Parts: sequence; C-alpha cells; structure tokens
Amino acid sequence: MSIILNVSGKIFRVLREIICKSELFKNLLEDCVIENEIIVDRSSKLFKHVYAYLLDDKYPYPKEYHSELDYYLISYDINLLYDPYGQLSNRLELLEKNVSTLNDKMFVMFDEIQEQTTDIVRELTIFTNNELNLMGSCPFNDCHREYCHYRQACTYHRGECVINGCKNIPDGRFACCRDHLFDR
Repeated sequence: MSIILNVSGKIFRVLREIICKSELFKNLLEDCVIENEIIVDRSSKLFKHVYAYLLDDKYPYPKEYHSELDYYLISYDINLLYDPYGQLSNRLELLEKNVSTLNDKMFVMFDEIQEQTTDIVRELTIFTNNELNLMGSCPFNDCHREYCHYRQACTYHRGECVINGCKNIPDGRFACCRDHLFDR
C-alpha cells in the first residue's frame, strides 16, 4: 500500500513498508489513521536522498546531510555514508604514498646506476692506463723506437705495413695490412 507525502509542497507516493523503516513514520502510522496525505515541513530535495537511502542502505547518502536521517529517526553508520571530500582525501593520501614510494625506488635505481657508472669509469681508467703503459719496440727491422701497445708501431712507421716491400696501408691499430695480418 502506498502513502502520499507532501514534503514542502512536493508530492511523493511512497510504499508503506519502505517508509516505516523510519521510526518517525512508523510511530506516526501506528498511532494515526491517515486519510489523505502526510505533510512534512522539510526539504524535498533532501527527502529524495532520505527515501533513496530507505530503499537501499548502500545508496551513497551524503554524509553532510546526516541530520536529516536523525530527524526521520533512521539508524545509520556515519562511517558508511558518502563523503566526497573524505574519499578525495583518502585517494590523495594514497597517491602521495605511491609517489613517495616511486621516488624512493627511483633514488635507489639512480644510486645503483651511479655506482655502476663509477665502476665502469674506474675499469676504463685502469684499462686505458694499462694500455698506455704497455710500451714495446717497433716491429720494423732496425727500428728501435718505442711505441704504444695500442698502435703496434712507432709514430715514424705508423701507416706502413711491417712486411718488407708491401705498399698496402694497414688498418688503424694494426702494424700489418689485411693481406699480411696473419703472416707474422
């Protein structure tokens, strides 16, 4: 059976069993015989939320209007009411926590990269110093000049093949041309 409610001039046709979830209406309907309509001097916009909450307690009822639930004597858990600012605040806190975690991970990664780069630079420096310190005698006959191991020939003979009579030009760091690379 439906009941007509006039809430500040706005007419609502509501089911009796639903509206009786409110202690206010339950007591009113038990004590009185209603012939036409029940007139309620409250906000009709807020009553829409109240009735929706009575229909479904999972309805996202605005937390800021909990006093309307109090007026209609409807039991509720304040922590389960919808609070858009509270939800945004919770999401913001979660995002800040995630950003902080990402920053921490990035700094750890940057530290690891810096350590690896430092190790590589150290190894290259040691290798380069060792290469520069390896001096040898020029492979050309009767040349006693020293050369850097990296170049395999002294500066005077660099660019000439060590094989007598060969006019080919060797590749950059070799003392022999390609034709004689494996002859020595």
